[in-house]
Amino acid sequence: HNIPLNMDEKALKKLFLDAVKRKATKEQPVIKQAKILYDPQKKNSDGTPRSKGIAFVQFTEHQHAIVALRELNNNPSVFHSDRRPIVEFAIEDVKKL
Repeated sequence: HNIPLNMDEKALKKLFLDAVKRKATKEQPVIKQAKILYDPQKKNSDGTPRSKGIAFVQFTEHQHAIVALRELNNNPSVFHSDRRPIVEFAIEDVKKL
């Protein structure tokens, strides 16, 4: 979470793919899906729902997700020092634990 409120899903995907490619230069990471959460109660000036600053990104390969987490989590150079991305793993199925 903590993504800029004006970031769209295309920019979010690019951010995560670029992070993996910087560290794993021979890899071709694939994002299965990227979703930004919006607050339907709060509107932008154009009337569209405002971002909550929270998103989910799902890679097809676990190792790509780990690289993205290590590269982006709490990194002040991603956005700026007062808005560092917080990257965590979400578990789809608690039974897998």
